[in-house]
Amino acid sequence: MNYKNNFLTIDSVKSKNDRTSVNSSLNNLILGPEIGHSTTPPFEALSWNSWKTKSTNKKGMSYFEYYPEPIVIDFYLQDEQECDAVGFWPARNSLGNSIREFSITVAKDEDSLLYEKPIYKTAFERNPHNLEIFTFDKKIGKIIRITIYSNFSHLNIKSTRVSLREFVILNDSNMLQEAIFNAKSNHCTYDFLTDILKDKFTQQEQFTLSIRPEFSLDAYWKPQSSYNDFLQMRGFSSGGQQLRHIDLSKWADKIYVYHFLKENGIKGMPIVYFSYYIDDAIAKLKQLYSEGMHSFVIKVSHMGYGHGIYRVKDGYFINSDEFHKGTSKVGKKIDFDYLHSRIKNNWHNQQFGDEWACNIIPPGVIIEELIDNPLEIKIPCIFGEPVAVILQLPGFPSFNLEGKAMQDNSPSLPHWWREALFKAKEVAKLVKADHVRIDLFYHKNRVIVSEITWNPADEPEIFQNEIAQRLNQGYSLRQKYLKNTRWEYNR
Repeated sequence: MNYKNNFLTIDSVKSKNDRTSVNSSLNNLILGPEIGHSTTPPFEALSWNSWKTKSTNKKGMSYFEYYPEPIVIDFYLQDEQECDAVGFWPARNSLGNSIREFSITVAKDEDSLLYEKPIYKTAFERNPHNLEIFTFDKKIGKIIRITIYSNFSHLNIKSTRVSLREFVILNDSNMLQEAIFNAKSNHCTYDFLTDILKDKFTQQEQFTLSIRPEFSLDAYWKPQSSYNDFLQMRGFSSGGQQLRHIDLSKWADKIYVYHFLKENGIKGMPIVYFSYYIDDAIAKLKQLYSEGMHSFVIKVSHMGYGHGIYRVKDGYFINSDEFHKGTSKVGKKIDFDYLHSRIKNNWHNQQFGDEWACNIIPPGVIIEELIDNPLEIKIPCIFGEPVAVILQLPGFPSFNLEGKAMQDNSPSLPHWWREALFKAKEVAKLVKADHVRIDLFYHKNRVIVSEITWNPADEPEIFQNEIAQRLNQGYSLRQKYLKNTRWEYNR
């Protein structure tokens, strides 16, 4: 399959907002060989020599600025062609901030730009090495206009700048998504032996060998490790090595997880709005409330253990859930000044010692629809395979994969538990972790994923031995393979 032809050729780029000298070319945004983007799956990574806008002088990088507002960038194709998506890599966290809210307009000529209906989008990914794709209904045009309305300002300091790395226009987004999915599914840490793996290992064994590097405990694992041993490897209890892979932190970010699920076509929590500015979030909440949204949840994106969550129903504070009784305001009418104060306090609140990942996540505020009286199902998965079904109720009633209760006098599983089990397995396969727990709700007649937790440390004791056994089996296979690989390679 010729993936290269899926990226339409951009002939030129024009913008009145380009704040650079005449020596700098906007054409740096165009996809091309040796610029940084590969036309080979999985596409989302920039090359080792990451592309960046060229410096115009010794003072720094070029960028776009609100002059006049908003920022407008026009991409010209060589001729009229079909397209159904655009994609770009955001800038690094710097004073030249990355795109947040923007629109896409596809037109056949410059005059048509004035009456074609814009397509509004919100970017999320702030990691400069990951491509974010924005799809729309198939259109024919020669000019693609990107109009930028807001940015992700650095360190909560508002700036008028926007930086943008390499930009692509796609002819067939479905083909691209399929190529990315297949490339990730077939990913192996040791790519030069992928073909051998296909011949010698089962699908489950291949999955075990291809977990994401940030989840790997290869350097710490010992044969026949106990459940507590695995906790220590992850950093719980005294003597833990406390893994601190930078990529590991993003899995604790509620906003990242929401978009990870969305990009993979899986329904996550019903987020109405999110912002990296406290004042913006509270102002938006007041607006939504005045428009009739009197039931909602507001939380900060980097808090764990149920902290920093405030639930309001019909204009009155209610408990967070069965385990977190929430605020002293429970039963009282909504107080926006109180919410502003508490969110601001939580924004800067430090996590527990084992929540290092939460401490380095860029804080944000999330506003969600209220899921009234929710029953949450938690499903631990080892190397992509579910182990148990657990209800988020006092005593954590637990069930095996056939739905049999593991404790006496357990409540019945809800009617949607099998669907939740299937969904958890689907998500675990995408996450590609050694041990992950998928939490799920039932909302508006469908199962949704509420949280992805790597390093869960509160699994019911009845399943701990089985979890340790499955982890040992996976790491034993990994060690056997890695040792054999090194031996063959060194020969």
